[in-house]
Amino acid sequence: MSAHSTIPLKLTGIERDVLRSRRELNMQERREQVFNAAREILIARPDDFSMRNLATEAGVSVRTIYNLVGERSDVLLAIVTRLGVHLHDVRRSSHENVFHRLLDEIEEARNVDLVNNEGLAAIRALRLLGPSYLARRVHTLLQAEYQPDFALAMEQGDLRADVASEDLTAMLAGLVTHAANCWSNDGDALAYRERAAHALAMTLLISATAENRSRCLAVLNARSDTATA
Repeated sequence: MSAHSTIPLKLTGIERDVLRSRRELNMQERREQVFNAAREILIARPDDFSMRNLATEAGVSVRTIYNLVGERSDVLLAIVTRLGVHLHDVRRSSHENVFHRLLDEIEEARNVDLVNNEGLAAIRALRLLGPSYLARRVHTLLQAEYQPDFALAMEQGDLRADVASEDLTAMLAGLVTHAANCWSNDGDALAYRERAAHALAMTLLISATAENRSRCLAVLNARSDTATA
């Protein structure tokens, strides 16, 4: 053996664990770098979203993105999952009466600040995944959020019993999807909140019992007056 030859060192179990942890930490940091770059592109210039532009923004190679995250659709789905989509998630009041609480949500929606750039990035990611992704996501969210409320409001006698709660949810989802599409195009968060609140008001209006219809109309008229003021 020559004087310059080296003897390979055998790592202990603890040393191997430390190296593995460092590699995993480095990979996680680089993933965050990719996700942050994806979010910035989706917010600032969504039409330019591509793997090549993402790699340039993140300062890594396209191959690195494939190794760390996956394909373009994997990156977009990760943005949706990580950031979430608060399509219409307003404060809940303490009303025991569901119908009154829903009316409160409509009136308070203007002041709720849950629709932000992260939500916009997620909405645009859904749109880039394909036309049906956004609609399915909205329907799933609203089905969990509002369908039980609609059913309970029917039991409490404030909504007509001859209208199925799932039909109301589907109608609301269609209106909110349209609002989300508009938000994705114009980036106007205030206008989105207004459209989403109006969608809920319209859904309640067509399903309310006769004695409650005037309350829905009053809320709608108040919102119309505010919007034109």
